[in-house]
Amino acid sequence: MDKAKGTVLNVNESLVGAEITNGSVMNGEVAYIRIEDGKRLKSEVIDVKPGGVVYLQVFEDTSWMKIGDLVEFTGLPLAVKLGPGILGSVTDGLQNPLYELAKIEWFLERGLEVAPLDTKQK
Repeated sequence: MDKAKGTVLNVNESLVGAEITNGSVMNGEVAYIRIEDGKRLKSEVIDVKPGGVVYLQVFEDTSWMKIGDLVEFTGLPLAVKLGPGILGSVTDGLQNPLYELAKIEWFLERGLEVAPLDTKQK
């Protein structure tokens, strides 16, 4: 099954309006907005309006986002991963492990994705 896609209609700080170009979307679904430099910004569908318009809460800086940017919907709800690897870790609200991110970048780069927990830990 193909995942839904859309395009950005408007940007108001962290709130983004998008038009669904194919497929269907649900509240609470994770979506990624592809920006010009190829990065994907994570967001959550917070409102679905009749006529194929949705509103997204973006969890990163929306600077340089523009009308027409591609929106890719995952079909999955916003969720966290749980397991023994979560013990002793410090994460932000999207379960990004802050100590691991600090090893990669001092300033967090937009669209950076890191495994939320160590799956080898018992």
